[in-house]
Amino acid sequence: MKAYITDSHLGQELQTGNGISYINNPTAHTKNFKMILDDVAERGIKEIVFGGDIGSLEMNKWFFDVIAQRGFSLWMVLGNHDTFAAVSQYYPEPANYIKEDAAVRYIILDTSDNKIDVERLSWLKEMLNTDKEIVLFLHHPVLAINTPIEGLGAALKGRDELKDLLKGAPKKITIFCGHYHMIDETEEDNIYQYTTLAASYQIGKETADVEIDQSVCGYRIIDTTGGNITTEMVLLLTLP
Repeated sequence: MKAYITDSHLGQELQTGNGISYINNPTAHTKNFKMILDDVAERGIKEIVFGGDIGSLEMNKWFFDVIAQRGFSLWMVLGNHDTFAAVSQYYPEPANYIKEDAAVRYIILDTSDNKIDVERLSWLKEMLNTDKEIVLFLHHPVLAINTPIEGLGAALKGRDELKDLLKGAPKKITIFCGHYHMIDETEEDNIYQYTTLAASYQIGKETADVEIDQSVCGYRIIDTTGGNITTEMVLLLTLP
């Protein structure tokens, strides 16, 4: 059992107005993050997959410390607010890596530069060569989501090439992603994509314009026992 938490944006206080922007505030979203970790611990879940966007670089140490202090194991996925240079000071894995158990190969793919390139596609193609079930963790959605934020330039560059590669795999691919601060489930051919709401604030999915909701946060529970992949969302009211 794993807790998939994403988009904590620690230390980044959201500014209202046109678009999405932040000012530095070391306490921003820290209560939400602690509340989520408390909920994960109460459920007896020991493993966390963090889907990217820790927040400001100054909050990286706090992020890794609070997870370690509570005894969780961590898999780190890089988001567009993260840098490998900063994260690698606290987390020993490369930007792209795999984890495996008896039934599942978990592929962690770096999209921190908001794109996918030939080198990463080549690496991924090799990693898809397995008899095990495949779970792909990356920050950005691969399949398009019908939502206003798609038109703001937030979509992953090169995602069509990535999608074509995944479609060419001879088996089901299960994707877990964040980035859009919303819940969405979609599928296309052999690709099943689960987008998770943020640990910080949410963005309206079915709205005319980009609308922000700071009343709720949460995370996703993932169970891959025996290669049977199931998932459910946990929604929590934000603390004042």
